[in-house]
Formats: sequence, structure tokens, C-alpha cells
Amino acid sequence: MLEIFEPPTSPLRWDVMELGSINIMPPDCEATAVYDQPQGCACESMEIDNLKTASVSLVESFATAAHDFILEGKLSTVEEHGMERAVNPCLSIEGVGQIGSPMGDAAARAIISVACPVVLDDTADIKSHIWEVAPDKIRFENPEWDTFQKSVGHSGCKALAGIEDVEPILRLSRLILHEAGSAAMQQEGRRDYKQSDPVFGTLIILLPSLFEGGKLRFRYDMQSNTYDLAHGSGLTTSVLAIRDIADCELSPVTAGYRLSLVYDILQPTTATGRLPRFPAIHGPCDRLKAVLLSWKQSDWDVNHLEYLLQNNYPYNVDVQLDPLSLKGNDAVLLSHTRHMADELGLELYLAHFSFTTHQLKDFDLCSSDDSDDNVLRKKFWSGDGMGADPDWHTSLQDMEGNPMVTNGFKQLWDVCERLVEDDDEGHIGWKKISDYEAAEEGNRTLERSITHERVVVVVLDPSRPGALVRPKSEYSSDSRCGVLDISQSHTATDEEKEAVDSLVIDCRESRIHKKEWAKVITSIQSCAVRWSNVMPLLGILKACRADEHLDRIDYGRMASACRKFGWKQLSSFLEKAIQNDTSNSRRQLLLNELRMIADEDSNAELRRWCDDQEERVLRSLRRVTTEEIGSLLRIAVDRGWNFLKEIVFPQLSIQNLGAVRWTLLLQSIQTASEDDNESTPAVVDALITESVTQIVDDLPTFTTTTNEEAPAPGNGVHEGDIERIMQVIQLCIETGNPALCTRIARIVRLAFTGRGTLFLPLINYAKLCRDLEAHLQSNQTPFSVLKPFFVDAVDSMLATCFDHSATYTKDLSDLVVSLRSGGGISFLKERIVAHHDLFKTYPCPHLTFIGNHVVKKLKPMARDIAANRHYSDSMSIILGYAIQALDLTTLYPTGGGYTRPLSESIMKDIATILEFCFDAQDRVRYIELLVRLLPAPPRVSTVRHLVMFLAPFLSTLYAELLKQTAQLQAKFSSVTESFSASVIKSFATRVMCQGLTDGHPIQHIGWGPKGYTGCSNCKDCKDIRQFFLNDQSSIFSIQRNNAEITHLSGFEAQMHYLPGVTVKTTRVNSGCARFQITKPENLAERKFWSANSSMGKTLLALLGDVQVQRRVLGDDFDFVHSQITVFGEAADRQRPAKLRREFDVGLERLQELLSEGEEPPVKRRRLG
Repeated sequence: MLEIFEPPTSPLRWDVMELGSINIMPPDCEATAVYDQPQGCACESMEIDNLKTASVSLVESFATAAHDFILEGKLSTVEEHGMERAVNPCLSIEGVGQIGSPMGDAAARAIISVACPVVLDDTADIKSHIWEVAPDKIRFENPEWDTFQKSVGHSGCKALAGIEDVEPILRLSRLILHEAGSAAMQQEGRRDYKQSDPVFGTLIILLPSLFEGGKLRFRYDMQSNTYDLAHGSGLTTSVLAIRDIADCELSPVTAGYRLSLVYDILQPTTATGRLPRFPAIHGPCDRLKAVLLSWKQSDWDVNHLEYLLQNNYPYNVDVQLDPLSLKGNDAVLLSHTRHMADELGLELYLAHFSFTTHQLKDFDLCSSDDSDDNVLRKKFWSGDGMGADPDWHTSLQDMEGNPMVTNGFKQLWDVCERLVEDDDEGHIGWKKISDYEAAEEGNRTLERSITHERVVVVVLDPSRPGALVRPKSEYSSDSRCGVLDISQSHTATDEEKEAVDSLVIDCRESRIHKKEWAKVITSIQSCAVRWSNVMPLLGILKACRADEHLDRIDYGRMASACRKFGWKQLSSFLEKAIQNDTSNSRRQLLLNELRMIADEDSNAELRRWCDDQEERVLRSLRRVTTEEIGSLLRIAVDRGWNFLKEIVFPQLSIQNLGAVRWTLLLQSIQTASEDDNESTPAVVDALITESVTQIVDDLPTFTTTTNEEAPAPGNGVHEGDIERIMQVIQLCIETGNPALCTRIARIVRLAFTGRGTLFLPLINYAKLCRDLEAHLQSNQTPFSVLKPFFVDAVDSMLATCFDHSATYTKDLSDLVVSLRSGGGISFLKERIVAHHDLFKTYPCPHLTFIGNHVVKKLKPMARDIAANRHYSDSMSIILGYAIQALDLTTLYPTGGGYTRPLSESIMKDIATILEFCFDAQDRVRYIELLVRLLPAPPRVSTVRHLVMFLAPFLSTLYAELLKQTAQLQAKFSSVTESFSASVIKSFATRVMCQGLTDGHPIQHIGWGPKGYTGCSNCKDCKDIRQFFLNDQSSIFSIQRNNAEITHLSGFEAQMHYLPGVTVKTTRVNSGCARFQITKPENLAERKFWSANSSMGKTLLALLGDVQVQRRVLGDDFDFVHSQITVFGEAADRQRPAKLRREFDVGLERLQELLSEGEEPPVKRRRLG
């Protein structure tokens, strides 16, 4: 039987022996393994002989030898002290004096003047810019410096030696000063020590001095330390301790000065005697080489040797580990092992492993002692399989970083499990598991993840069988599948076993892309059938997780496997696949293949199993596709219509299938119900209604308007969207679900308006209503079914009347045309009444726009008494709010007097309202308009209101009234005459009684048809105009130079417009002349009165002949007539109090008419 490797199924054990605790060295050899033993000792052959007979395994011997590569202490170390911690030595140099701290440029130059230059490479011609001072010229004035240097020396020596009990001896060697441009220095470490040499290392103290550059690097074997101390050097004292074995490199100082004191660290005295000057590695190297040589020259049944590196290295599936990135002892060990492997003809590889185990912990959420620290200390438990199968990843590479593959991963897994068991300080991470029910009970669950990332050095002997390692590029899945595909054997060969094992492992670890898994499964499946061994098939199915993705298997080949091995051998996999796969069609295809086997073999048990699994599929449907609709319905209907309604449909309802799939399902239900005589009509109707409802609810996906972005003018939903909406409406009507049209209208409203916004794009409703109108005309559908759409359309229209663009007006016109079939004028009245509160906020132009472009457009439909009444009521509502919204405060321009025109927009609104009153024959609104217009607006005088607005408006009013029918004139005559009488009487008492000094005249006195001549700024022209505007004097005389007289003579050409006025120019001398104007008495007052009288006579003429005037004005006719037609009457007669308050009287009379409502029938009479 082919052995298929499986990962461990139990949690990692932590109670095995610790590596490195077994000493396998023979006693004789161990005695010679001292630190300073020279390489190439005579014990090598003896170690080989002893290892061959040792009772300890070769693998453990190799691991123990590797574990001996431990370097005690450090190669170098550094400490930095700020100004608050460091001691100022008060350095004094002979010939210079005391040096300050930090050292300045002047002090540095003074030191250079007495220092000796350092010569590099025995060439005195090249300046090094490095200076040194002998220790006998150096003094420290601060007595605390001795204590400080001993303290830092002890700390550095302790770090170098790796033990606590050291007492170093420091000896000042020299003072070194590097200036900018100093040469780079390189110095090899000492190797030729004598036993009597007391020097152990070097201590360098960098005193505060600002510099740049000067980076230090110390190297020994595979170890390397680099320090950059330039940052903050002006305020920092840095202390470096270095073993004398280290090679030193110092980069140039690029700016400033670098001042340092150099001490020799003499051999420290310890409890164990002298310390080694460098780590003794000859002994470990000999023992490691002896193990490798023994393995190479013997017949040991071991394919590979391995040892675990001490440090953790992060695992990255996409990046190979760089051997040069190893640290400390690992780097030294790998370097020596690599040299030995090359010498002995062995191959060296790095196996990188990453394990993650999971543990759970439940604790009381309300417990006071469950702080984060307390939780960390609690023991975790492995729950529900958590921790049973750790997540693990492995990779193998050569020393150049090339990915490799081998057939030894099975053994490597076991080795790695053993090697990392003592690594219990993995990376711990916390993650809350959200569990609503557990949270309600006051509990919560935490998960601890422990990750181990370790590297194992693997040594292979290529001459041994089964130790084949090849580049990953040469060991692709295609090549291994090719080995299996061309195989014709009935029993697996070693090569085929290796291919199967490696494919299973690579698929499980996702080293083979998921797209290739189907091909791998097919290759192994074919071989498993030929070998009559189901285990390879089960192994690869599990590794590729085919029980979750049936698309990775071939159904025909799976059927062949079931015939070969029997379906029960694969029943566990098949059941999981049907339960877990995400495709309904794949699950059904698998069941169809199994049904064919059951039919061929007459296997009733398999047939029942397929039926049970099929029902499980129907009870746990995945996302249903369009292609699955027909087959799904047939299978469900076979189990009864109630099964389809109660089991299948609830699952479909939450899948958001979309309108296309629901439509297809609806058609399938209709077809199936017609073919099935046993179908229940009530159940079928319920299913149809549910399908139509789902189609309706999907409508927003067919619209393009969103709440973030309103459609641009002329744009809205696409024509296809409107067509889709109409199809759904037609579907609701045809299936007997007209009530769903209300639901459609609500969905369309949300889609058109952009949920929650006020924007209502009328263009969408205009397009929709055109199609709805056509539907109403061509079908027997009652208007009540489609009424919700027209309700939204009219509401949209009424809510967007502020848009007066050409595009909007066209859409509005189309909508109004649609309303002629969709409800008519009565429906419009209903919506206008419903928007009662909305109209209160509209300005007058919006309301008049609605009246012009909506209400009046539907007037042709008012053919009977009821329709005409609806039209009048609609217009009356618009009129009422329009009259209230009239803003007369903006009718008069600010500071314009009698010269600037009135507001054109307000005058246009008044004219439109007046037209509406006549069009709707609304006498009440007509009275309300006149009552609103009669009083003067705030901050406007009554005289100005009479002259500039009421008098011209009265002319316009009569002109419009004369255009109406005799019946309408009779209806409005009494109101018009009351308004006219009030205006004319007020004009006679307020305007005609005004003198030049009583206020603003109706028009300025001037001469000429175009007003005044002359300039507008000079004082003489202004004085002449003022002369004509009052009657205080009759002669105006002024003497000016000839140029100014010529300027004023422009008035003379206009004097013929004023009778009795003469102009005379008399020359006084050659450069001067006199300009004189003479006018009759009372010229200005008569001119002023004549203009007012002319307007008053026009107002009287509006009433008709004298008899009509007398009837309308009543007892006040004579007074009013004399005031308007006879000059001088106002000055001789006291004005009656009654006439002075005629505005109030007229307003009271109009309000009385308003309270009377419609005028009672009277004898018809024509105005004027």
C-alpha cells in the first residue's frame, strides 16, 4: 500500500527532552576540547572511532555538536550618556590648557598645534588629518572622572565577557582627534597573542564634540556590528567597548571634530581565572566535522542531518531567507558548517518552518479581576478542534536562496516538530470572537495564537538513496502529474509514490496554485483507480479541499472511482462535498452521476441516499443562477407544491435574485402549473404573487437616478428603465395583482427622488406618464389602478414649479397632456387640495406658473357643470395663495420718487392674477385682489400710490373688463365701480388739492417734449429749473461771461412751449453779458395743476358719460368734478372730512362685498 504522509492530528507536545542536554563526547576527546586548542589536533581519528560505537544516535550527536557553537559575551557594545548623566573630565592638555565641554573649533585647532599626526600606510607624504596626544601630556582636573571611567569600563567589559563577575583594569593609551577630511582607517584584530599579553580589549570614550561621519564597523568571522554616533554628538558622551580580536573600520569625518580617549582593557580578574580573548571554536568545529565525516564514511541509515538555529527568523512565503541575514552564533555556525560541507562533498540547505497553534479561553465578562494582565496569566484550553491542527508552512532553499523541493519533507516535519517543541515564546496575539448569545450571558471568548518561526539547517548526502533534492523549477506540478499520467503500472513505483506524496503536501501547503488543483486531482484519481487503492484519492481530495469546491473534480472520473471502490468508500467525502460546495448545479451534477450508477446497478440503497442528499441540497440552496431555475423548479415540484412554497421559496426570497431570474421563475411556475393536474390553485397563486412581488421590489435596480447625483436637464432614467417599469406594471395586471401597482409607485418614487431628498425629477414622470396614458387608452385597466403613478407625477410637478426652464416646461406640457386621460381636472383639483400647506410657502411667480401651465391647460376638459366647477375651484385655490403671496413692498423702487418705473415682475404677477379672476369668473378672488391693492404699501405715501399705481391700474382694469362677456361684466360691475369711486374720490381730495409745496408733484415742470435742457450739474442750470418750479418771482436775471451765456442760451429754443415766457440777452461789455427770463405769474402752479387735472379727467372718463359718473360718485360728484376740472377751486374750499378718508370708506365697502360672496342676479348693464 502506498504510504501517504499526513500532518500530525494531535496538538504539539511540550514535554520532550531539551536539545543540547546530552553530552555524547567520549571522555578522552572531551578532555582535550579546550578553548585555545589549535586546529587539526590528533584526536580526530579517535572521535570517529568512538562515534561509530556510541550508543547515542547519529542525529542526536550532530545536534549536540551543533549546540556547542555558543559564543560567550559580545564582540562590541556601546553606551550613550547625555550631558545630565555624563561627567565632564575637565580635560587639560600640556601646551593647550583646559578643554571645554563640548569642545569648540578653537580648542580643536589648539590641540592640533601640539599633537602628532597619525601616519597611515607608512606614507608620510599623505596627510591623514588624524592627530594623537600621548597619555603623559593629558590630565583630568575633575576627581569624579576616575569613578565614571571605571563605571563605564566595568559595564562594557561585563558585556564583552558575558559574565557578571568581572573587575576590569583600564589603561589610558592616547587621545585621538579626527578633523574634517580625515582618512578612512582599517585595522585588523589581533590574532597572535601570547599567554603573557594582558590586553583583552579596547575602551573608546567619545567626548562631546560636534561632527558628522565617522561611522564605525567591527567584524569578526560572521559577526558584524556597525555604529553611527554622529547624531547628537555635540551633547553626548559615547562609550564603546571592543574585543581586540575585532577588525575595525572607521569612515572619514566629513565635518567638525571628533575627540576620543582610547583605553586598553587589561585582562580582567574573575572567579574562574583568565577570560578567552576570543571564542574558542576549534573544539566544536572538530566535533562537528567528526560527526559529518563519520556519517559520510559509514552505512548509517540516515538520509539527512539537521540542527535548529537559535534565533527566530520571520517566515515570508514570497521571500527566501538570506543566509547572510543570520545573527550571532547562527551566522558563525552556518559559516563553518558550510565550509565543512563543501570539503566533504555534502549539500547544505535551509528549511524554514512556521507553525501557528490556537487556544481558546472563556471568562466572565463582568468579573472584576479579568483585566488584560489577569487574562494573560489564565490557562487556555483547546476547544472544538482549536489547536488540534496547527497552521503550518514550510519552504526549502539552498545557500543561494533558490527554492528547492525534496522527497524528505515527511521526515523534516517530524524533525521540525521535535526541534521547536522547546520554543514556547512564540508571538502571542489576541483576537476577540464575537458571539452575541455568549455576550448576553456575560461571557466572552478570547483566542490566543502562538506562532513559531524557526529555521533548520539540513545537511544532505547526495550519494545516499532517497536524498534527492532538486530545484523547484525542475519539480513543477506539471512534471509530477506527467509522471502519473504516462504511468501504466498497476502498482505504484517509488517515483510515483514520491510524486503523489509531494503533490499532496504541496497542495495542502498551497505551494501549488489552486487553478492547478483540478489537474492534480485528475492525475492521482486515474492512478488510484488503476492501482485499486483509494487512499491516494482520499489524500489528494482532502489536501485540495475538494469537498468544498466540486469544480476541482471530474464527475465522470469520480463516478468511475465510485464503481471501482464502491460508493461507500467515498460516501464521507461525497456527503461533505454536497454539504459544503457553493454551487447548486455542481452538487446536482454529482448526484446525477451517482443516480446513473444506482440505476445501472439497481442499487436501492444508493438511490435512497441520493434522494436524501438531493433534499438536503434543496433545503440548503446556494446562490441560484439563471441556468439553474428550470431544473430547480422541476426537482422541487416533484416533492409537491407545498414543498416549493414552504422550503424553497423562503430561501430564494433572501437571495436577491434580480428581476430577470424572478421573471424566469414566474414563467416556469405558470408552465408547470398548467402541466400538473395535481397543482393547488391557491398555492400556485401565492407563488405567483410572491414572484411578482420580488420582481416589483427589484425595480430600483433599473433606475439611474441616485440621491447623490440628480439628473442633468434633459436626462433622467433611460428609456429601457421606463420600459421595464411598464413591463412590471403589465405583469401585475395580467397575473391578477393590480394592488401591487401601489407598491411599484412607491418604489419608483424612492428611485426617482433619491431616498430622502426633495429633488423630484419631473422628466422621469413625464416619460412614464406618456406610456401610462397609452396603456389606459389601449386597455380596460381602470384609472384607480394606475392612479398612484399620476399622484406622484402631479406631486412632482407641483413641487418643482420653481424650475421655469424650457426643458422643464416641455416635460410639464407632456405630463399635462397625459393627465387628460389620467384623472383629468377633478384629479388635479384633488392633488392641489392635498398640497394646501405647500402652497403657503410658494412665492407668487410659482403659483402663477402653476395656474398658467397646468390648470389652464386642462380647461378644455371642463365641458360639463361638474368639470367646470372643478376647474374654478382649482384656479380659486391657486388665486387665493397667489394674492396672499403678492409682495407689494417691492412694487416701488427705493429712492426713485416719481421718476423710476414700478417693478415689472410685480406688475406682471398682478396682471396674471387679474386674468385668472376673469378666466375662473371668481368674483370673490377679484374682490380680494382689489382689497389687497387699494391701500398704499408701508413707507409709501397715498399720493404716490394713487398717481403711480392706482390710476394706471384703473385704466388697465377697465380695459381688461371690457374684453369680457356682457354676463361677466355684469357680475363684476358693482365691485369695479366701488373700487373706481374710491380711487377717484381719493384722487380728487389727495392729489388735486396738492400745491407746489405740499409734496412731490405728479411730473416736473419743464419745457420741451424731452424734458429739461442744459446740463445737470452746473449751478446756473439748476437755478433756472428752480425758477420755473415755483411762483415766488417772475423775473430771473444773471450776468456771466460770454462762454457761460452761450451755454445758457440753449434754453431759449425751448421757450415757445411755455406761453408768455420771454428770454433776453444783453451785452454788458466785450467779455460779459446779462441773461434774463420773464414768465407770467402762477405759471408753475398752473402747469402742476394741469398735469394732475388731465389724469383726473382720464379717470372720470373710465366711468362713462356724466350720468354714469354721477351715479357712481353719488352726492360727491359735483365736488369731485370741480376739483378735477376747475383751477383754483381747491384753494378756496375746505375739504370735507368724509372725502379725506375715502380710502378707508372704499376699503370697507369692498370688504362688505367680499362678505356677501357671489353677487345676486342683477339686470345686465354694459360698463361705460
